[in-house]
Amino acid sequence: MTERKRLFSAGPVGVLAALYLLLFGGLGLYLQVWWWQGASLAWQARDWQPQAAQLDSWSLTSLRSPWLGNHPRPATSHGLQARFSYQVDGRTHTSTQVFVVSLVDSTSDRDRDRAIAQLREAQAAGGGVTLWRDPLRPERAVLVRELPAAFAAGVIAFMVFPCGPATATWLGWGMAALARLGLAGAEHWTGRLWALWHGAMAAVSLLLIAPWARQGLAAAVLAGLALLLCGHPLWTLTARWRRRSG
Repeated sequence: MTERKRLFSAGPVGVLAALYLLLFGGLGLYLQVWWWQGASLAWQARDWQPQAAQLDSWSLTSLRSPWLGNHPRPATSHGLQARFSYQVDGRTHTSTQVFVVSLVDSTSDRDRDRAIAQLREAQAAGGGVTLWRDPLRPERAVLVRELPAAFAAGVIAFMVFPCGPATATWLGWGMAALARLGLAGAEHWTGRLWALWHGAMAAVSLLLIAPWARQGLAAAVLAGLALLLCGHPLWTLTARWRRRSG
């Protein structure tokens, strides 16, 4: 009986473990796709042009909902909405995009408060604000083109735990299946691939958040990931070559 079959047949504990793997494994994959979409747009926005615009309106909505159970403190989520208008080659365009990735306003208080400060400053100055516009697609413009630091840190931390053990388990099962299909040693790559998978998010975040990190921390993280991924196979091949030569 495989580990997966033993897990799903282990009674109530197995059911809870299976639910954990399904919930946080699926959530981890969703967060990966969602985060990389925002990171991709942030990477593109590095070359976008400043665009003078008019702040037409903005609002902050709060939704309060009770916690599960008898906890007296309600949960509060926030939604930051804004509408901008600007002209390009005689045509008027509108944008409602504040951040390069959605849900930043409801998941990161620090990034949301910084954006609100920009909006209030623009409103006090008569509504004039500077957006960042795609030179190839003038209908695309955003207020904050950087990947928000607090948001990125929160997503990466959540990916490590509680999603990390679940994604590592699914990855391990996948590599074990490849090993059974004939890919020798595939099961030994689980840890390295998991570290590369999650570490790449940290390295790309450093590249997009702080320009000074491009030649510092980001380079060190990428080098460490490359060493983690390739160091052991290279060492093994070198040892085999030495044994054959000797």
